Order: sequence, then structure tokens, then C-alpha cells
Amino acid sequence: MQLFDTAHFSDWLERLRDLAASPAVLEALILQLACIVASFLSAWAIRAATRSWTDRLVERVTMRYRALRLPAGLRGLAIFCYAWLILVFAEQAIAQLGGQYRLIGIAASLTGLWIVIRASALLLRDPLLARAVAAIAWIIAALDIMGLLSPTTTALDNLAITVGTLRLSVLLVVKAVLVVVILLWAALGLARVIDTKLQNSAALSPSVQVLTGNLVRIALISVALLIGLNAVGIDLTAFAVFSGAVGVGIGFGLQKIVSNFVSGIILLLERSIKPGDVIEVGSTFGSVTYLGARYASVRGRDGKEYLIPNENLITNQVVNWSYSSLLVRLDV
Repeated sequence: MQLFDTAHFSDWLERLRDLAASPAVLEALILQLACIVASFLSAWAIRAATRSWTDRLVERVTMRYRALRLPAGLRGLAIFCYAWLILVFAEQAIAQLGGQYRLIGIAASLTGLWIVIRASALLLRDPLLARAVAAIAWIIAALDIMGLLSPTTTALDNLAITVGTLRLSVLLVVKAVLVVVILLWAALGLARVIDTKLQNSAALSPSVQVLTGNLVRIALISVALLIGLNAVGIDLTAFAVFSGAVGVGIGFGLQKIVSNFVSGIILLLERSIKPGDVIEVGSTFGSVTYLGARYASVRGRDGKEYLIPNENLITNQVVNWSYSSLLVRLDV
């Protein structure tokens, strides 16, 4: 099986031979390379001259959209934005003059793609993951511009196995992973923004805020998974039997997690325990600072944070000192 089409590499070798034999083509190439270098040098000079203004602009945007947690690394993209604008202007100007601009167009496209990819990757919290996502996306875009993406995808699609009526290829798996990861990132970001809005709402009680935030997060993640798998062409009905068997196995392994989740929903609906209550569970005494889907955080008088599984709050005896009154007796 031939993984790559050698015709593309032969085409590149033919272009190199034409380049060596034609001084005019070589001169046009050198001029385009000089234009690209000059564009980045000009972008660096503009960035140095406008650093204070762009830093203030980024800081203002970051403060305005604080819920999105925009990273400070976005400031480093300013020089690439300037370079992209200069390259696009140079490409249009040379095209109007009838000159060669193919290399400048490729440089402008790669620079623009790097800006978009890097800005998206910076929103990820893990620096290593952010760099990996940016590098992978940039390589895909570069292959597309150079005309090598089609033979690469064909080779990946040929590496496949068939399970019943389902055909799984390397290309399908890669596409599914990329689409699902992007949709999950978007769903979690949207859930974080909604959760921040709910916490700032004075019309909702703390229990309703936590319950609504958890339900919204679960719903968005489920929708993202279904849309992602369906978008890449995976027939979800083919996974019916397989997912049923896997679900039974996961159910036995995640009994405690499911129990804690259901217990958390019950606590939030009954409002027997809510953030701000002073409770006593066994030897633990303190104020509930957080009530989530899996555990409750209780801060003791010594400042220690105790993470108590929700199941323990349902099955064990809990003393809620502030259940019906905010007046709490303290033993001195």
C-alpha cells in the first residue's frame, strides 16, 4: 500500500529544476522572500512603537470579559497580526502590478492561520496541550496550502478495520477526536460562563445556582458528544450493543461516583444542606463553602477544608446548626 503520492514530490522537484534554470524565477523568489522578511521586521517595529496602547487594549478586553478567563498570552500575537496585515497588503499591491506573489500569499495564509490557531490554543489551561493543539492544526493547514493534505488523508483513510457494519479508519478516528475535543472545549467554556452568571444572580438561592450549573454542564457535554460523533459520520446505532455492554461494565466500576452524583442532586433539591450552612458530620465541624455534583467542601474553624462525599451526607447523620435559623451556638 502506497502511503503518499509521489507525484506531488516529483512536481516539487520539477519546480526546483525550473527554478535553477530560470534566473527570472529565482529573482522573483528572492524578492518575495525579501518582502516577507521586511514584513515581519516592520511588524516588530510597529509592535515596539504601539506596545503600551495594545497592552492597555488587551487588558481592557480581559477585564470586560473576565468570565472567559482570557489569557495574557494573547498579547504576544500582536506582532503576527501586524505581519499578517502587511503581507496581505503586499500581496494585493504586487498582484495589481502584475508581479509574482504566490510565496507571499502562502506566508500570509500561514500567518493568519497561526494567529487563529494560537489564539484558540491559548484558551486551554494546560500549556503543553495548548502547544500540541497549535502545532497539529498548523501542520494540517500547511499541508493543505502545499497540496499535500489530500494524499495524506487518503493514506489515513486506507488504514481501516471493519467491525460488523462499522468501518473504522485512522482518518475517522482522528476527525472524531478533533471534533469532539473542540466541541467539549466550547461546551465547557459556555458552561463556565453560564455558571458565573448564575452565581452572580441574586434571585436564585445557592442550592438552585449549583443545581442549575451542574445540570447545564452535563447537558452541554452530552450534546457536544452526540453532535461530534454524528458530525464525523459515525452511525450511533452501530454502537447500541457495544455501548450497552460497556455501560454495564462502567456502571459497576463507577457505582460510588454515580451514587455521589445522585446524592448531590437530592441534597440540592431538598435544600437540607446548602452553601453557607454550618454542619457537623462525625468529627468534622465547619461551614459549607461548596456543594458540587460529587462532594461538599466544609471549612473547619482551623481553616482546613474537608471534602465530604455527597453519599456520606445522605447515609450518615448530619447535624445542621443553621438549618432553620442563622443563629449558631458555639462551644467555647
